[in-house]
Amino acid sequence: MKHTLIKLYERLEPFKWWVLGAVLLLFFSVNYILANFFIPNQLSLAVGDPEGEYARLGAQLQERLADKGIELQLTYSAGSLDNLVLLEQGTADAALLQSGLIEQPSAYPDLTSVASVYHEPLFLFYRRSLNLSSLSDLRGRAVAVGQHGSGTWHEVERLLARHDLRPGDFSARHISQQVLTEQLQQGQLDAAFLVAGINSPRVEQLIRDPELAVLPFEQYKSYQYYFPHLGKLVIPAGYYSLRDNIPAGDLPLITLMATVVAQQDLHNRLVEALLISLQEVLAESRTNDMLPLFSAGSILFPSERFTELPLHPTAEVYFREGPSFLARYFSYHVLFFLSRIKYLLIPMLPALLLFIKVAPGAYRYRLTLMLRARYKELVAIESQWREDLAADPAELLQRLAELRAESDAELAKIPPQYQRDVYDWKMHLQLVQRDIDAGRA
Repeated sequence: MKHTLIKLYERLEPFKWWVLGAVLLLFFSVNYILANFFIPNQLSLAVGDPEGEYARLGAQLQERLADKGIELQLTYSAGSLDNLVLLEQGTADAALLQSGLIEQPSAYPDLTSVASVYHEPLFLFYRRSLNLSSLSDLRGRAVAVGQHGSGTWHEVERLLARHDLRPGDFSARHISQQVLTEQLQQGQLDAAFLVAGINSPRVEQLIRDPELAVLPFEQYKSYQYYFPHLGKLVIPAGYYSLRDNIPAGDLPLITLMATVVAQQDLHNRLVEALLISLQEVLAESRTNDMLPLFSAGSILFPSERFTELPLHPTAEVYFREGPSFLARYFSYHVLFFLSRIKYLLIPMLPALLLFIKVAPGAYRYRLTLMLRARYKELVAIESQWREDLAADPAELLQRLAELRAESDAELAKIPPQYQRDVYDWKMHLQLVQRDIDAGRA
């Protein structure tokens, strides 16, 4: 191995490594240009209602990803159903989706799951004076059921159908969360379904309103039987206020799951950056501190559980092994630069090997051309001495001296492995000089 390295050094030494340096500089320059022109440093995320929980999470992710050099573009819609449509159309790279929307994963071959993010309880707020005890009591009432295209309406419609309630049996209001909050507190609605986290500011606002109450889902086991994707949550008495004992008793709710779904071909580094940012945001919001409230128990978010599509390959590795070694210590741009090197290095290696093989031959050919020009002058001097009887020996010796000086300057930096040709040249130069000196004497 040592002998091989020495030979390689001897082959390249005449170039003083500048040629190899130029090749490497070109390689990294091309890589840098490609990385800056084609790096996927933008990611679009469909988040639904701009006033909803998903939009709030999206804004937090936007800040985290910006710190990593990635621009997150938030796309708003009516809700989870519309988000799913945006994914299918390729308008969004990823989306926050409510569980229960994807009943046949095979129908979405181009989509993959990235993670489940947190439990989303389904709240039914109603006017306390109505004294509701079941969803069946909503018959004939004015009820906010979520916007068309939202996951809330998709779920509520199925739940009410189990109570033999159809849209004509009650007054369905397809309004945003902001509007339903205002109308419910103003008495323009009898009840409103809301899918949101238990620490959502909107939930806290409504649950603290003395004119409103929350329907406990006592039949949660039956709901889970008919809809296996539903979970259970119990908000303990006094969770929102120990002083005022809000809620007044343990409050059982059914829950959905907020999930992140992405295009199957989303770059693995973007997926990893998204997962790292999710973990940072959820840790900051103390989402995992609320897990004892859930029957799911000890899982930590983001999680690979409760997803409805096959996991993205990068997500599989992330949940099995954690963030990659490089991701822990390098920025996203450095990671992408390193990932591009391996793709450029493969075609560059044959070129580099060819350069190592051909360069010495090319150098020898250049040396041969240079000596050929000098030999031409030397032959001319010798021919003049032999054929021109009137030739002045002093003048010819002067020309030989000049030729020697010029060639010495050119050949001074020739490496040892090529000195044989140089010494042949010097010997021939001396022979001609000796010949002229002898004739002159």
